[in-house]
Amino acid sequence: MRRLFWLNGHLSEPWIDRCRKLVEEFGEPTESAKFSAFAQEFIGSRSPISAEELKALPVKNIVQRLKSWEPSPGFMMPSREGLAERLATAVTEDPRRFVADIDSFRGVHPTYVRFLIQALQNVLATGQVDWIRILPFLKWIVDQGEEFKGKAVKDRLDEDPDWRGARRTLAYLLEGGFTQTAVYIPFELRAAAWEILAVLLRDSDPTPEDEARQIRTHEDASHMSINRTRGIAMHTVVRYALWVERHLDEPDPITLRKMPEVQAAFENGLDEKLEPSLTVRSVYGRWFAWIQHLDSKWAREHVAQIFPKDDANLAMWTVAWGSYVCFSAAFSDSLQTLLPEYRLAIERLGGVLPSETKSQNIEARLAEHLMGFFWHGNLELDGSDGLIGLFWKKAPVELRRKALQALGRWLHTKEAIGLEILKRLRGLWEWRVQTVS
Repeated sequence: MRRLFWLNGHLSEPWIDRCRKLVEEFGEPTESAKFSAFAQEFIGSRSPISAEELKALPVKNIVQRLKSWEPSPGFMMPSREGLAERLATAVTEDPRRFVADIDSFRGVHPTYVRFLIQALQNVLATGQVDWIRILPFLKWIVDQGEEFKGKAVKDRLDEDPDWRGARRTLAYLLEGGFTQTAVYIPFELRAAAWEILAVLLRDSDPTPEDEARQIRTHEDASHMSINRTRGIAMHTVVRYALWVERHLDEPDPITLRKMPEVQAAFENGLDEKLEPSLTVRSVYGRWFAWIQHLDSKWAREHVAQIFPKDDANLAMWTVAWGSYVCFSAAFSDSLQTLLPEYRLAIERLGGVLPSETKSQNIEARLAEHLMGFFWHGNLELDGSDGLIGLFWKKAPVELRRKALQALGRWLHTKEAIGLEILKRLRGLWEWRVQTVS
């Protein structure tokens, strides 16, 4: 009957009469003539209260609502995540109002805490963050531990089952407090800030199982380090040290002796019994040049631990070295300290690197480093270190091509090139032509 009714107006006898009798008996069909089936699509999370309604309430009333409201079971029902999103919108638009009363959020569900911290992170650059009020609240968060002791709903995907998400978001916020010049954490809060950071350095994220699974599937250790709590915390340790250096402002060079907490964190992170994670080890490579800037003596003394050479620690070497060459510029100071490591990296060209580096082109970046050092005169064709000659001896043809491409790219993009540089490049070209002739 449905198909016949859809053709009504285009029927001839006896079908007109037949269609009329069917409609009299069963009624008109409700389905559209254009579609025989319908599907609903739902995007986003639903909230029991809008962001506009939240903004109209005093903060203490909002907190009471967060603590008292319980989501109903069922698909597409209002959820804590939906309410948390509206809370974040309200906080973003008027952060000072919420920061002034941030202590009242103690005791709310971890989902709301995570979105509250995320909103504060998003407005850091505006300078509307009062760290004197915020840091005690952050300390309260880390004091809760990782597991949620309140009422948890099993297998619910629209709320946080524990404090891990909030702790990770907190780590990002703290990192911003040491880097955003518009709203630096006041230096007199150094001890309070470090107390929080020290807890995050002992977080369980990533677990060995999670790290192994992520590396095996799609994520390398370096990228995990900016997405896992302990990795973010170690990045933040370096930013904290640079923040301390800026504020100490002493005429003599600042060393880690002036920051014993940082030195202890660095050394604990290199102790495989305390920190076996490849995720954290990659941070040392990424920041090696800055660690050397902070304390060149300490950096030299710990090169062998940061970049362990033995085959048993190939994975550790790979993640640290890969992060170094892929994310650090070719600084001449680093070259002098890491000459043996550059030599080892060249010797290992063409070898099978562990899967920890799947998203990094370590060999291509090594070639660019070496060409950068050669460009600036830190390495010579006939230098006593022999690195340039060794590279051309060990590198496959495709990698040599990438090295020359890097030089050509710099020649094309740099406006003023000194005669000494041009002389070096001409010498390299003539040497290569002579070698292959």
